Amino acid sequence: MVDQSLFLRVQKLLDARRVDLSEEEMLVRLRATLKKHGRLSTAIINETVGLPSTATFMAHFGSIRNAYRLIGYISKRDCDWIDSGRLWSQEVARLSSKISDAFACAGRQISIDSTGNSLSMSDGVSISFRIARCGPGKTQSHSPRWSVYRGKHLSSGWVIAVRLTETNKIILDYLLLPTSSLVGRMIRFTDKARTRHHAHRFDSIFTLARSLIRRITTVTRAASSKQRRPKQSRTQTQPKTRGGRARH
Repeated sequence: MVDQSLFLRVQKLLDARRVDLSEEEMLVRLRATLKKHGRLSTAIINETVGLPSTATFMAHFGSIRNAYRLIGYISKRDCDWIDSGRLWSQEVARLSSKISDAFACAGRQISIDSTGNSLSMSDGVSISFRIARCGPGKTQSHSPRWSVYRGKHLSSGWVIAVRLTETNKIILDYLLLPTSSLVGRMIRFTDKARTRHHAHRFDSIFTLARSLIRRITTVTRAASSKQRRPKQSRTQTQPKTRGGRARH
């Protein structure tokens, strides 16, 4: 069941986004949002009722940076990364489809959610996708670090992190880690320190899929065997007399 107040807020937001706005009105509302919050971000834009989403702004103005420029706002955040969000969302959807196909070939039922960012199995195990963005170390002599955001909703199961190169434009490899490793808002790690988060590295999504299927199958079989195991009945011992002999 969905909380009624939450449903009404979401419905109000969706209804507001259905209103057709001219590009001039979009910029007027964006400028008003900037004045209200003192800054702009993807979260602020997407959560403001009556304001089109960042994807809509990029579709109309080419990039979020250009929309910011038209209202005289200079963001301290990496706008190139924000603008590439749609491309990485499409890549995640493509990868989730490949993982789903691999599970289907192994005879496992799995479903993709509407966003394409996570998969769910019939036994409740969830597989979520995240982008592991690369950033510089604290100093030039330090190794680069990768950041993986946990997100607001992360079901129990596994996370497939798509790790990017230092330019954040090309896929480096794929990491598989349990959701329990993502503690707090996000985790940061170097290549040497990734094992602290139980992150296993794979060169291709196909080798990762095979490993994930084996892991989930092993856990499922172990749980099923434990449930079928008969319980040992406890034998009642008769109380002993002072002489040590049991009473009859």
